Amino acid sequence: MTTPNTSDESSNGHDTPNPSEHYDSARTSLFRGTPAVEETAGSKQVALNARYTSGSYPQLYNVSTRDRGELFAYGGYVSESGGAYVAKLDAGSLAEVWRTHLSLPDHWNYPGAMAVLGDGHVYAVAGNLLAKVDGETGENLQLTLPQHGHPGGADYAGGAAYNGFVVSPDGVIFTKSLERGLPCDQSTMATNMGIPCAAYHKIPSFLVAVDTKSAEPRVVAQTECVEFIMSRIATERHDGVDYVYCPGLQKLWRYTFAGGELVLDQNWGPVPYAATGTPGTAPAIMGEWVIIQNDGFLSSMEPFTIRAVSIYDSSKTFTYMPLEGYPMSQVGSKAAVDPENMRVYTADWKAEMLVCLDFDPQRGFTTRWVHPQKMFCFLALCGDAGNRQVVGTNYDSSKGDQVVWRDGATGEVVASSAWLDPNFNGSTVGPGFDGKFYYLAQTRQAIVELTPVPAPKQR
Repeated sequence: MTTPNTSDESSNGHDTPNPSEHYDSARTSLFRGTPAVEETAGSKQVALNARYTSGSYPQLYNVSTRDRGELFAYGGYVSESGGAYVAKLDAGSLAEVWRTHLSLPDHWNYPGAMAVLGDGHVYAVAGNLLAKVDGETGENLQLTLPQHGHPGGADYAGGAAYNGFVVSPDGVIFTKSLERGLPCDQSTMATNMGIPCAAYHKIPSFLVAVDTKSAEPRVVAQTECVEFIMSRIATERHDGVDYVYCPGLQKLWRYTFAGGELVLDQNWGPVPYAATGTPGTAPAIMGEWVIIQNDGFLSSMEPFTIRAVSIYDSSKTFTYMPLEGYPMSQVGSKAAVDPENMRVYTADWKAEMLVCLDFDPQRGFTTRWVHPQKMFCFLALCGDAGNRQVVGTNYDSSKGDQVVWRDGATGEVVASSAWLDPNFNGSTVGPGFDGKFYYLAQTRQAIVELTPVPAPKQR
């Protein structure tokens, strides 16, 4: 659910540090232009000043930036407490400017997402609604996306959820549905919001292309996928064609978008990636390679496996098990990838380990470092290629959740925050202007601004 890249023809100057949760539509999670924390602090020894919003922001999912002085927050569920919401905050005071809602009655409550596109509009999905939101006023135009059946009908499956989106260089949004099916008695946070039901019913997903250049967003192409696509999608363009990577329960599929049509790519894949484990959360594209791992949504009684697949030849793959020997795994974060250094970062919640892998296109993966860290959030990368840093959370059941910055090359801790919230969360700790970062405190229902500053001198 990310904005067009820097070559986007629709861009009108909204060059911003945090357009969406994974920065780009390749889902690299590399937030280009965000400096290393020492640079922001002006010191090699870094502390973090924390400031909490005063308003209530329940079920926060992600934040985005647009222009300096602006911060946008997405949270809530489409059929609960007024619906999902997009809120605009003044980044200086953290005061709320406006809030707008996306609401559907008696619909499956599963998290959507938000992003700021190059045209300056904020886009959000919740349930099977896509909204184009005016970043100045909060006024929005809503588009209903396809799902199976209608409320009250015999073929109704509980309502579709579109869990995020990606964007082509031309400003075309690609998004896909997932449906839990009925009956379903596993729709609480404790039961993963109905994902076990969705995996059981296996209702085929809709893949949709939405034009953002028109006055109102409109569907320009759609197709019913060959199977249920559980995980988030990613996209890249080469040779003038947009390719959309869709992870099913066991296989990674690819669709093309050209000539106004979405078509299954018969010349690539499908690539088996889950093996005897469970589905992963999303692919990430690192140069000419798609990186995908298993065991994302549900715990698996085996170590997780990560794979690299060539975007040009799906028969060229590398498979690696970084934590072989661990009895079980759950990898909440998709891989964060660093194309300049050809490195991959991932974390196993069950093993309580953060891993850095080097990748060689001829030999595959090797482990660079492994450090203890219990995190479930999406990873983020910042700093330039020579000073890359990896940002993620660290959870302690007796203390709560904190944010940790590590040196990307060595894994050594560069900075860590105070304990910010009693509970862990799965959201990206995303950057803002001036090197600030934003942590989403689920229990306190607050956005926490983290500002790197010089650490007090030791006496």
